[in-house]
Amino acid sequence: MAVRQGKATLIGEVDERDLYVVLLRRSKLKKDFFLGMGDGCMYLATLDLTKHEYRLILFLLASMEFDNFYYGTQAYIASELNLAQSDISKTLKSLESQGLIFRERTSRGKVTRISAVLGWRGRAGKEFEKRYAMDSEHIPDIRKTTSPA
Repeated sequence: MAVRQGKATLIGEVDERDLYVVLLRRSKLKKDFFLGMGDGCMYLATLDLTKHEYRLILFLLASMEFDNFYYGTQAYIASELNLAQSDISKTLKSLESQGLIFRERTSRGKVTRISAVLGWRGRAGKEFEKRYAMDSEHIPDIRKTTSPA
């Protein structure tokens, strides 16, 4: 089996297998990043979040995948943040009730989706615009709460 960096290589004969190896696409920055929303960050600053809530939302933002989905388990988050799994569960419920995350079912199972109001990982296009509009409905007039005095 030959795998070359920067390319996808077919494994096996075309008529026998449909398995391809594709390396992850990296940005020119060679770093993992997401687009943070200024209004969303200002909104977070106005909330009276607990230490666990801040830690968890930052963890989710840093760990989210394309289109803001996080596929990891509560047990994994608990081990990474050195917290009890019950604390993670309570904190997720709290963040969900505040409209900062959404827990959904997809074809891949249960997932956590981080509000596009806070940040975005993916292409900035129609999907982002749709999600931002949908997610901002769960947050009280974000423009009013974040406008300068």
